[in-house]
Amino acid sequence: MREDTEVEAALASFMAEEQLDRDEALRRILRDWLVGNGYLKPAADTAGGHDGFGI
Repeated sequence: MREDTEVEAALASFMAEEQLDRDEALRRILRDWLVGNGYLKPAADTAGGHDGFGI
């Protein structure tokens, strides 16, 4: 499936750029999505408008 290949390539790029293993990369992506969509409150260190990823 093309989408799966694109997602895997994007994940690999993120892992390499951030020097993370797969589990930590997925944890960070999931946390960012959950916070961004209102399912999880931001951590105290990201409450100042930063998402912890420099975005």
